[in-house]
Amino acid sequence: MYADFGDFAFYRLPVIEAHLVAGFGRIQTLTPDQLRDTWRASGFPESEII
Repeated sequence: MYADFGDFAFYRLPVIEAHLVAGFGRIQTLTPDQLRDTWRASGFPESEII
C-alpha cells in the first residue's frame, strides 16, 4: 500500500542482539542465532512469514 509513496522505503538491518521482555524484571538478551528458528518457520509458506 505505501510502497509507491516517494518518501517510503524498505531497509534491511543486521540484527546484533534483541531483548526479550518476559515480564517484570525478566529480560533476556538474545543473539541472532537464538532469534533464527528455522525449524518452526519451515512449516509456513513464505507469503505467511513475510
